[in-house]
Amino acid sequence: MPTTLTSLLIFATLLLPGLVFVRRTERDSPERELSAFRETVAVVAAGLCSDLVLLVGLVGAGLAVPRAAPDVGSFLRNPIDHLAEVVLWSVGFVATACVLAHLSAVVLACRAARHPSARRLSDTQQSAWWLLFREHPDAQVFVGCTLEDGSYLAGFLHSYSRTAKEHPDRELTLRGDITHRPASSTTAAVLPDVNAVAISARRIQFLTVTYLVTDGEDDQPAP
Repeated sequence: MPTTLTSLLIFATLLLPGLVFVRRTERDSPERELSAFRETVAVVAAGLCSDLVLLVGLVGAGLAVPRAAPDVGSFLRNPIDHLAEVVLWSVGFVATACVLAHLSAVVLACRAARHPSARRLSDTQQSAWWLLFREHPDAQVFVGCTLEDGSYLAGFLHSYSRTAKEHPDRELTLRGDITHRPASSTTAAVLPDVNAVAISARRIQFLTVTYLVTDGEDDQPAP
């Protein structure tokens, strides 16, 4: 951990933008168990890229408008005499780098959402659930599950395990009108007074997925 002001500034400048980028990227990526070394490298690399891009932009702006550029040499020679300016510029630099890192992660997520097939081919560590449920991000996902005892449950997807590892302890949840068909019956019916249900992957024999888009005129989902 940083113990001096200089090391604190270096720590914030290098790690905070990278941490922002990695955390935002994780929202649109399956969970993976990475080593501490790989996580550290990812954070530092993302932070360095954000800092370098911002630094190049500031240098270009300083060359274009010299009067608006700070006197960096004076700051370095006498940081105590310019403590307020140093703190303000440092905080502004780190904050701007964090915003830049966040926007970069958003842009990458939008590009991946527009080209799901390309992302499928580029990342082989995604789980089957992740691929199926995010194939059409603009559509509602209707899931039907046939359980190991022969019964059937169906409803709109509410949440699911984001881990990339395929294991039987994962769960998914369905919401809306939950349709149920017992194993001993051939007729399915909506469960009364039930708004959601959790299903363990251990109990699922197979599942079906239907993508429903919303009709702009009556807002009714249609396949």
